[in-house]
Amino acid sequence: TEEADLTQAFLLVGERQKELQRKMINSRLKMQKHIKEDEWNLILAAIEKDLRVNEKDLDNTTARLESRFGIVRGILKKAVKDENRSDLILDAYGTHELLVMDLSKDIRKHRLYDNSTLQSIQASRQELEQVIDERNQYSFDLYKTYISLHQVTAENTESKEWREIIREVKVIFK
Repeated sequence: TEEADLTQAFLLVGERQKELQRKMINSRLKMQKHIKEDEWNLILAAIEKDLRVNEKDLDNTTARLESRFGIVRGILKKAVKDENRSDLILDAYGTHELLVMDLSKDIRKHRLYDNSTLQSIQASRQELEQVIDERNQYSFDLYKTYISLHQVTAENTESKEWREIIREVKVIFK
């Protein structure tokens, strides 16, 4: 897949996501006007209870990511025999892995119960947009590092190696 095609798809999804985010902020601001603080606190408590259950899923996802990164690294080493090409790919892969793992930890600060803006019944449009912008930046950073990894891998593999990598990686992420 060409970078331009991937970028176009990413931007299209981003536009749709931003529209949904605007609607979510508008709905939240309307709700904040019509709800009392004690009602707000009851809603937050119920949401937090559900989110805490999902917290274990997030921990499991992080553990699965770490495991899968190790497996994919092994696939890359096995598939690309040429040491120079392999080193280039593994360097790009290491950068991607580091960013993904850092973001998986950093995104936790945007959990409802860890973010004072999201908890506040007085949150302004600007404050909510800032939280959303930070989340969107995560997506963009992940996209950039993925594209870089994709390009380096595509440029430094022969078609047989590429097919082997894709075939084995697909099995991991099914």
